[in-house]
Amino acid sequence: MEKSVANNYLVTLLIAVASYSGFSDAKGSDSALHLDPSLPTSLALAFANDNNIEPDISAFKVLNVVPMSSRSGRRVAMLTIENTESGQRSLNHQQVMGLFADGMRRSPEAFKQLFTGRQRLSITVDFAQYDHPLLQVYTRNE
Repeated sequence: MEKSVANNYLVTLLIAVASYSGFSDAKGSDSALHLDPSLPTSLALAFANDNNIEPDISAFKVLNVVPMSSRSGRRVAMLTIENTESGQRSLNHQQVMGLFADGMRRSPEAFKQLFTGRQRLSITVDFAQYDHPLLQVYTRNE
């Protein structure tokens, strides 16, 4: 009988903790970032680009993208970027482009990051509020 009372107490305690954490999560999570599923890099997307919206030409290559979002629609990406040249280069927001699920292309909010020759860095860029998920982030080398 004592074991049953202890088990009931433990179950009640776990339910109370879960309820409390669920309440606090619902209250403050609109701005918290969560990892979004990543699409395979081999996925070929073919949205129309009638206005020829492209990032500025640069010496940078996106190696990895980890998309994140908040419940309120903020879109952020952690990028691993490589400077493909041997000299120091500066990466800025105009050299990076995000492709969204509705076909819209947008640059992230303003930033500037220095890279030494052939350096790889992980940086976080913010694409601000947007209703549709971020599908790809890319640069242009030609």
